[in-house]
Amino acid sequence: MVNLMSFEIEEEKHLTNIENFKQIKRRHNKALRIEKKNLSKMFKSENKKKFILMDILFIFFILFNIGALVITNMLVIKTEPEIQLIEANPVVAENYNFQTHPDAKPAITGFMISMFAWTYFIGWYIYGRITLYKSRDFYMFVGTFIFFGISITMDFFNDFGFLLGKIIWG
Repeated sequence: MVNLMSFEIEEEKHLTNIENFKQIKRRHNKALRIEKKNLSKMFKSENKKKFILMDILFIFFILFNIGALVITNMLVIKTEPEIQLIEANPVVAENYNFQTHPDAKPAITGFMISMFAWTYFIGWYIYGRITLYKSRDFYMFVGTFIFFGISITMDFFNDFGFLLGKIIWG
């Protein structure tokens, strides 16, 4: 006959051992996070000029993208435009029986792709700045940063500026 009492005691010991291991794991993970944060702070203080240069490049990427939109829109302007109001938002056009512009859907799609790319780029940049603590990772981060910045700035992902200018100025 099996003694149920001893079985329950063994099970309780096993559960307490598992919970002890979980607590130890949590403590080690917390210590590891704190150590990585300290290493990151030291790495940033040692490479302060590089991080400042990268921040300046980041601001230039944003300004160049806005400048590309403005220049593209200026290049699309007609010398004597016809004023005709056409709705760019397909949902509003459908609800109020307006005429939808033929380039409305590609422009909105381009805008959404651009916003997703910029959101991802900014989030990735902030996360990278917070978590970097090795030189090799830093140089890989800089290379990827330059690639993403040029890709987004030069409109490799979309022709948002051209489509926006076409919709606004015809």
